[in-house]
Amino acid sequence: MILHLNGLPGVGKLTIGRHLAERLGGRLLDNHSIYNIAFALTDVGSALCRQTVAETRAVAFARILDLPPDMPVVLTDSLFEDSPRAQEAWDAVLDLVSQRGGAYRIVALDCARAENERRLAGRERMGKRKPLDGTLLRPDRYERVLIARGTDQVLRLDVTDLTAAEAADVIAEWAT
Repeated sequence: MILHLNGLPGVGKLTIGRHLAERLGGRLLDNHSIYNIAFALTDVGSALCRQTVAETRAVAFARILDLPPDMPVVLTDSLFEDSPRAQEAWDAVLDLVSQRGGAYRIVALDCARAENERRLAGRERMGKRKPLDGTLLRPDRYERVLIARGTDQVLRLDVTDLTAAEAADVIAEWAT
């Protein structure tokens, strides 16, 4: 099974993903594990940055294909319908799902704006190349639509009033 967590920056994807992978006895591939290599070694947004992301993603996905087929994998992303690059990244995930086989479940995570802003400023985000200030993100981010295609197994979960552990419990129960 591949469980794909997609949501706004700061919604809690990584923290929920850690709890979820532990509960399921699976592996977690956080989107920053892929992007941070490109962000550290190239100019963000450049052609070389995009190439580095694609190459890093290909290596990571190849390692996922090496895992036992019954090992759950949790992916995290922040990918939106209106972005061609996001569509390409999503298509890469769908190709991975096709190659690996098994169940594919998508969780679209949401959170109230005030809570999202509070989480963005959290100390646990420091030093992780994650946005810490909502003003650095697209001002229309709350109106954008998250990608959730490729399966009819989609859970839309508002995590405003849930801890990461509680959210992981809800997701694990739904997915299994």
